[in-house]
Amino acid sequence: MSSKEGFQWTAATGLKSGLPCEGVKLPSKKLPASGRYDVIVIGAGFAGIIASRDLALRGHKVLLLEARDRIGGRAWTSTIDGFPYEIGAAWFHWNQPHMLSQVSRYGLQGELNFSFDLSGGVDKSNLHIEDMPQGEVDTEVSVDEQDSMYEKLGALYFNVDGEMGRKVMPYPALPFHNPEVLEYDNLTAFDRVEQIREDLTDLEANALKSYLLLLSGGTAENTGFLDLLHWWMLCNNQSGTFGSQADAYKLKHGTTTLVRRFLDDGLRSGNLEVLLSHPISSITDEKGQVSVSSNGDTYSAARVISTIPLNVLSTVDFSPPLSPAKKEALAHGHVGLHTKVHFDAMGTDLRTWSGYSYPGHGLLYAYGDETTSRGSTHVVAFGASTNVLEGENNVEKIQKALHHLRPDVNIERILFHDWVKDPYSRGSWCMFSKGFASQYLSTLQEPHGNVWFASADWADGWRGFIDGAIEQGAHVAQDVADSFSLT
Repeated sequence: MSSKEGFQWTAATGLKSGLPCEGVKLPSKKLPASGRYDVIVIGAGFAGIIASRDLALRGHKVLLLEARDRIGGRAWTSTIDGFPYEIGAAWFHWNQPHMLSQVSRYGLQGELNFSFDLSGGVDKSNLHIEDMPQGEVDTEVSVDEQDSMYEKLGALYFNVDGEMGRKVMPYPALPFHNPEVLEYDNLTAFDRVEQIREDLTDLEANALKSYLLLLSGGTAENTGFLDLLHWWMLCNNQSGTFGSQADAYKLKHGTTTLVRRFLDDGLRSGNLEVLLSHPISSITDEKGQVSVSSNGDTYSAARVISTIPLNVLSTVDFSPPLSPAKKEALAHGHVGLHTKVHFDAMGTDLRTWSGYSYPGHGLLYAYGDETTSRGSTHVVAFGASTNVLEGENNVEKIQKALHHLRPDVNIERILFHDWVKDPYSRGSWCMFSKGFASQYLSTLQEPHGNVWFASADWADGWRGFIDGAIEQGAHVAQDVADSFSLT
């Protein structure tokens, strides 16, 4: 079966909407609005399904409402010709504790693929930098030379305290443990570049800027430095592990396989019901009951867990209204507005290729990520802020964006989903702007009466990652379960 989301292009078929996904094969029956539940969970991404599973296994009656026609939220797999394309979140590492615990629970720790092939192919990285004193510069280096450059840049950029960040953020899962770190929430990512500018060549400075925008999905003006420092510390404050823990290892059969395992556990308990294609319009907390309106129907429960993303939550009407601080946070949102595009490139030469561009023509970065079942190279590419997908029928524009990084790519297939225009995400992974974390993080985590909030967007640890979603879903499920024992 296929989701209505996403697009696929080949020369033979042209551009077509909808992508196959195992996450749509679920019972979606009409339930009586008068049904009584202990908990309603809004959103069937990783946070929502973890919370639903944990509460259902504890014996609570749970209704899970999902706006999309599939489960997974911002993480879902489309398998085509036997190859799993991760349309959203993809990577994890065994240093991500919440994700590892679930992968181990279901015996999937041996089902990993490594994204990078270190043998064969072109073994080259292209750097296309336009913002140079002498004009545009195209440089081709070996993968080892590229890695050495970014190791140097990472060490310079994040060494704010002479101890690679260990002094100001000794416990990255408690990012504000040392109040000295608050100083760095007053910097943008590019403010920090200027602090070390005299130690960088023009090429290095622009390559660093490209990499920072790739990580954030934002702009020079709105990308906060603290979130990047937090990410660095989670990766053991080392350049060598910064990439391997963020974008190197994937589940062999895709993220949808894992999230289905969570859901199936909950369904087997007999305490969980699921409704897909049920977007939420309002949440009313009154007289000890919470009512949720969806598709003209109203469902009620003693507790509600919302896993609606930060950039979407402001579209829901709350009664009583949310606190002024929470409303302010929602109005501000996060800056992660990434573009992610999958390409199948003919042959295997690009298996050991990567390319960076700055400011870029829609895509900042692309690299060879595995070989498809048909013997092509899977190239995954990212852009930030400027949306190369503008005008969904403009395949030529998307192709040009990749050819700007590597002109000789022979493109056989393109897959993408526009996460920025998606009404249920309005962005990609979460990155905060300057000053946001210290002002709003704890506010976003606070419950509102009988309504709790769980999302990777305000995780303490791996914010923006699947691990952060699991952290939040499990934590809030425990809080909700505890609240029943206190009443």
